[in-house]
Amino acid sequence: MATASTLTTLESTKSPHFYFPDADLIIRTSDNITFHVHKTILSFASRVFRDMLALDNINPPPTSEQRIVDVSEDGILTDAMLRYFYPLPRPIFSNLAPIIILLEIADKYDVPIIATSLEDFLLTTTLGQAEPIRAYAVSKKFKLLRFEAYMEPVILKLPYSIFKGKDSPDELSVITSDDIRKLDFYRSRRVARVTALLIEELEDTPMCRCKKDQAAEFMEDHADVSTEKDRASLEDGMTCLAWSTFTTYYIRHLKENPTLDISARYLRQEAIDKEFCKNAKKNLFGGYVEIIADFKREIEKIPWTFPDEWRAYESRKLEINKAYRDNVKFEYAELK
Repeated sequence: MATASTLTTLESTKSPHFYFPDADLIIRTSDNITFHVHKTILSFASRVFRDMLALDNINPPPTSEQRIVDVSEDGILTDAMLRYFYPLPRPIFSNLAPIIILLEIADKYDVPIIATSLEDFLLTTTLGQAEPIRAYAVSKKFKLLRFEAYMEPVILKLPYSIFKGKDSPDELSVITSDDIRKLDFYRSRRVARVTALLIEELEDTPMCRCKKDQAAEFMEDHADVSTEKDRASLEDGMTCLAWSTFTTYYIRHLKENPTLDISARYLRQEAIDKEFCKNAKKNLFGGYVEIIADFKREIEKIPWTFPDEWRAYESRKLEINKAYRDNVKFEYAELK
């Protein structure tokens, strides 16, 4: 933390960028670099500096020597911080590491302009996607709500096993069980939406031998269903076994691979290898191709996050928990 004192005769190196002739404050770093700056600007940018420098008005220094503030940061980091206070070129970032260090400085000295500027930058680059778990953890640690909302879909598109990796970032500890629960809720809701979409009754599906067989088997067990009209109606309502197997495989894989393309050929081949439907290959690689393409477009429209549903879910849980606690009774044995 910064500490205030008066300037001493200790030799120091002046910062080439922060040496203003009208400076009324000196910041001295851990490696003895001095930054000649302005109290007003620092007070405006940092609440910590504002509160500390406000003490000068209450207890003026005993000497007329220029005020100095010692900080624990080195000259490089202090220079990077002050560039957000003054109209100077700011750092260029190629990875998250320097951003995290600056966010820590912003948190330590309560500098909103640094946190806001870095969040704006993160929202316009792909650095978060290069280290998604770390980026999401950073958004939680420093309460970057916009960046958190930006990273949630990125996380949800990754294989679930990414949270089980051995090389977890240091920031992972700030991701709470509630955060994991929310992500799991979003993931399950999206899978449920995809499932509901796929089980809708299909129209104009190709004729299939297995649909005829299913209709015939139903009619054998139901004597009151016997006309050709009944048979045709039944066949129209039946689902090809190969299609059912295909969609089942897709949903199963989707839970582990959230961005899985429903048009992937190997999914259809798995269904063909599994089912005895004689028309499986012909239909899945022929008659159902346009249907699969339509489903792909509809699946891509399904959102990745469901914040309103999550809040409603949590609200219901609180109500259930309250009802449970309200019904708790304490019983005691009679004193003898």
